[in-house]
Amino acid sequence: MPQPIPELGLCILSWRNHEKLRVTLDSYRRQGLFRFFSEARILFQEATAEDYVIAEEFDLSALGLESNVGIEQGWAYLLNHMNSRYIVFLENDCPLIEPEAVVAHELNQGVRLLDRGIVDVYRLRSKEHPGAKFQNCTKYQRYYPVANEPYSPSQSLMRTLRRWVRPKKAQRLIGSAPYCIHDATQRHPQLKQHTDDVIIVPSAYLNWTNQSVLFSRTWMQGVLLARVRSHPSHRSINGFQDIEMALNCDWWRQQAFKIGIGPGLFTHL
Repeated sequence: MPQPIPELGLCILSWRNHEKLRVTLDSYRRQGLFRFFSEARILFQEATAEDYVIAEEFDLSALGLESNVGIEQGWAYLLNHMNSRYIVFLENDCPLIEPEAVVAHELNQGVRLLDRGIVDVYRLRSKEHPGAKFQNCTKYQRYYPVANEPYSPSQSLMRTLRRWVRPKKAQRLIGSAPYCIHDATQRHPQLKQHTDDVIIVPSAYLNWTNQSVLFSRTWMQGVLLARVRSHPSHRSINGFQDIEMALNCDWWRQQAFKIGIGPGLFTHL
């Protein structure tokens, strides 16, 4: 049986959708995910009695809010109730799709990279099976070719024109290459092949994602969430600040944060 990884905590943000939540938590229990964490908490927004029943069923420490406070405030509230140095942050529709041995490798690898200052955030969404609402490769393919597609002179010309007309957009899509092609670091030297299964991407080339990430709690609280609060986006979700929207800006791209991309563990329903 695996032992908890020192100083590693698990946060889960949940809002409604009990069916997906049960599927997600069942995958965690079945694959032994909870055993890797020193602490694990779930935050229910607009909490109901059924929410707490589900948390008890899966032996999770539960926090509840009567209202929906949005993503940014939900993250902040949950992190304020954590003590761990490093945090895996998940949502209620992100099932685990890898076996225990892969989980152990990925989590230990991510913590090690953070601890040594090699990355600032380690992505845990599956590269092979990212799941629903993953548009990175669709967007990447508009600017760059991908494997096993037939050659089209007109498409090649259109890609060249798009990169010329929108160079900043083309640059921001470079970081999606590890999800879309096998030779990402050869095509894009801006990306670094750290190990056989880990690529490091500077934040100039890849946006922040809320989906299945591992990071230092103090970095998230003192840097990213502080930035979102001090520079809120004019866009919102249901009137609340979203971390992704607020950080999709020049500031993020200028920070040279190091994003680690490995094989990943979680998909999205």
